[in-house]
Amino acid sequence: MNILEAYDLTGSLRDAAELAGCSHHIVARYVAGREQGRLVPGAPASRPGIVDAFLPKLEELAGLVPGAEGLAGGERGPGAAGCRGW
Repeated sequence: MNILEAYDLTGSLRDAAELAGCSHHIVARYVAGREQGRLVPGAPASRPGIVDAFLPKLEELAGLVPGAEGLAGGERGPGAAGCRGW
């Protein structure tokens, strides 16, 4: 059962948690998020990545590395660097 549906049905954090199969702390977080307008049903929460702030500089530095543009996708690894094994 959906966490918020269980809470709407029971009106209790602990009862809703039991119905939804999760902790009452999670139910409280979902209910608070819905009341603050942060929780949109069906939409994943977007969080910034660790390197997002540094992405422009990383792209600039990657452009300075000779041959870096040819190492996209499946071409990465020892074979792309010229290593053919023993």
